[in-house]
Amino acid sequence: MTKSGKHAVLIGREDELHELYDELTKARRGYMVDALFTDVGIPDFLPDKTTRYDHATVMSFLEVNGAVSHVFCSASVLEREEMAELYYFCEKRGVTFIQIPLYVSSLRRCMNVGRMGHLTLLKPRRAPLSLWYNRALKRAFDLLFSLLALLTFFPLVWVVQAIRVKHRRGGAVFLRQKRCGPDGHVFHCLSFNQTDERTRLSRMPRLINILLGEMSFVGPALRSADDIEDYFREADRYHIRRWPRAGLTGWASVNSHAGQSRPKTALANEVDDDVWYVENWSFWLDLRILLASL
Repeated sequence: MTKSGKHAVLIGREDELHELYDELTKARRGYMVDALFTDVGIPDFLPDKTTRYDHATVMSFLEVNGAVSHVFCSASVLEREEMAELYYFCEKRGVTFIQIPLYVSSLRRCMNVGRMGHLTLLKPRRAPLSLWYNRALKRAFDLLFSLLALLTFFPLVWVVQAIRVKHRRGGAVFLRQKRCGPDGHVFHCLSFNQTDERTRLSRMPRLINILLGEMSFVGPALRSADDIEDYFREADRYHIRRWPRAGLTGWASVNSHAGQSRPKTALANEVDDDVWYVENWSFWLDLRILLASL
């Protein structure tokens, strides 16, 4: 059988493979899981069409199924000799063997791989926004384009909104609401005083918040003071200590799995997305998110 696309086999305990299966089967990754090897019964998260075997029969399965291109194996289920045998078996057949380290797989941090003699070392990767030049680049972008927008089309929009507010209900043109960013900073978030506060036009005054350094064009979602403590309790599990400013838009609103059903609570899923953004930030990622939000 010839290989086409990315066909994967997963080996490990059910609790380890659930998240891996969800990640691999996302549309943006493009994997097909051909089989899962585990010592327990049939995991609930697998579709009926997926074959399940004991991990002792992995090599027999690979010999018959030549379409498999990747093997993901947890270090917790195989002995060292078994792991080495499976690795060389895959190497001979051109199958990419990927090991999931024991214990480290449960940490929500990106890891760097290093060498010390013949030893392989894993250490947490520094979050990109912990580097001053990345923070300076992100801030420079926010400052330049918020100032540009405020000096060009924002005055016209402000005049139109002021006329609408005075004509319909009167009162202040701007609403000032107390909000918290994921970093815990409390500030007054601005919006136009209109019925539907979720529209893009109503959020345009937040360009002022961006100019003042209280928000960013791209970042985690704003949180109200009522649920920020719940967010911190959930986020504390992920060992993230340098959160970016809250954004007009963010990764959670544009990624491909945002609308899919996920096993965690809504708040935990939001924290997952925020952690992924912090750990994988780049200037090009911000541009990609902004373009996807248009």
